Amino acid sequence: MDKISNDIDNNQQMPQAEIHSLMNILKNLPQVKQQIIKPKQKQKSKKEEYLPEDIVKIVERDILGMKT
Repeated sequence: MDKISNDIDNNQQMPQAEIHSLMNILKNLPQVKQQIIKPKQKQKSKKEEYLPEDIVKIVERDILGMKT
């Protein structure tokens, strides 16, 4: 997100792959919001697996551009 913002601010053309990735993220945001709300309503099974915290941090930093 930071790179895209900088490209827009500097009037640089964004690579098509970045635009496509951003559109996919934006398209899926409503589904993510629903998944955040629903776990409160259902019980979690013991077989549910989660991503390790270090993987989540890498995705947040490298893909989503979030600073941790």
